Amino acid sequence: MIQKLTLKNFRNHQFIDLEFKKPFVYIYGDNGTGKTSILESIYFCATTKSHRTNDERELIKRNEPFTQVKIVTDENKYDLVLSKHGKRASIDSIEKRKISDYIGHLRVVMFAPEDLDLIKGSPLNRRQFLDLEWMQLSKGYLKQLNTYKNVLKQRNSLLKKVSIDDDFTFLNILGDQLYDSGIEMINQRASFIDEINQHLKDIYPLFSKHQVKLVYKPDVDEKGFKQHLQKQQK
Repeated sequence: MIQKLTLKNFRNHQFIDLEFKKPFVYIYGDNGTGKTSILESIYFCATTKSHRTNDERELIKRNEPFTQVKIVTDENKYDLVLSKHGKRASIDSIEKRKISDYIGHLRVVMFAPEDLDLIKGSPLNRRQFLDLEWMQLSKGYLKQLNTYKNVLKQRNSLLKKVSIDDDFTFLNILGDQLYDSGIEMINQRASFIDEINQHLKDIYPLFSKHQVKLVYKPDVDEKGFKQHLQKQQK
């Protein structure tokens, strides 16, 4: 349970210091006073991401050099700082050298209007949602996701430079690595969906007589993914 939340230069809040003494807390106020920003700050401190924007600079109060979110729970103290130099995260005053070592310790569930994009939005939104939820629970998946992004960045950069007469050896190596990592991610996403469905079988009947099942359908299968990579290299 969160016991204390401290914000510095987060969105329109210059400084806030809140204490929570009950498990259920209601935040109320006029429109535009920053109620959603308080919830966003908790999500940001837990995941190092915003549910509202991909441009993290928007989280820093205008004309300020950084933003800081501190959360004290009944078990740990979390501290996340964002500036133009990047992020700095610590747990119990011990700084984590890698953000991946920080993510997953403070777990939160966020419901927001933006969640409608899971149904109405693009497949990219649904993949990002799966990634963000599963990486909080699985360090292995977080590592795999980071590997995939790094290899993809290298491969895309190389594709812009190579010509028809160049040696494609390194490009092929990156392609194989991207394939292996991508297939592992697809399999882990499917496993995560199966796990959710197991919980739905037990929980959903408490609310409805209907049966609900999540279906995970990747954009491509293993064969299609391999063909897609090969086509890009031609």
